[in-house]
Amino acid sequence: MIFNPYFWVAIVMSWVVVAVSVYEHEQTEFDKERAVAQAALDAANKHSQEITDERNKTVAYISRSLADTQTKAAAASKALNDKLASGSMQLHIAGSCGSPVPGNSSTPSSDNAGTCNIDPRAAQTLVSLTERGDAAIEKLNSCIAAYNSLLEKQ
Repeated sequence: MIFNPYFWVAIVMSWVVVAVSVYEHEQTEFDKERAVAQAALDAANKHSQEITDERNKTVAYISRSLADTQTKAAAASKALNDKLASGSMQLHIAGSCGSPVPGNSSTPSSDNAGTCNIDPRAAQTLVSLTERGDAAIEKLNSCIAAYNSLLEKQ
């Protein structure tokens, strides 16, 4: 039997059949694992896209709110500047007005304590400074709101 070539061919063929069967079984298992991993990856990508879309909507809403606030502020600023330029509104400052210039003896010395009107151009300059500060604060608040909304969604 040991010298029978059919015996050795049968043994080799059985090993080949077992090897092919094991290979096919392992390939099937790998394909199943690969399909499960792909499904998990697809689900994670979908969830990530949903989060990204939600974040983009939030940032777009905050940006629109900032644009609306800036538009309203610009309209209010224009109205205020128009009133200051026309003289229908005046800014006042507390202090003494009309006091003599030092070294000028032609003007009588008087103490006009109370309030003084500010020149319309100077008033517009002061108002523009505060408007720029307000705009910077609005932008900062929008940035903080966007950051906080993105931080909460993690």
